[in-house]
Amino acid sequence: MVFSWCFLPQHMDAFDQSIARSLSRTAVVRITLTEPPTGKRKQYDKEGVEMKYGRME
Repeated sequence: MVFSWCFLPQHMDAFDQSIARSLSRTAVVRITLTEPPTGKRKQYDKEGVEMKYGRME
């Protein structure tokens, strides 16, 4: 609820109703990372178009 209040205060009047409607199909999962997360940033060509699928400039 704190997250909703900070980022969506205009919708807080519908919070309880929304939770009641979707709680039966909501799962909370906790994961523990054994290593720090890593990733690659997206690459863009000179025109600003994302280079997908290994495309080289």
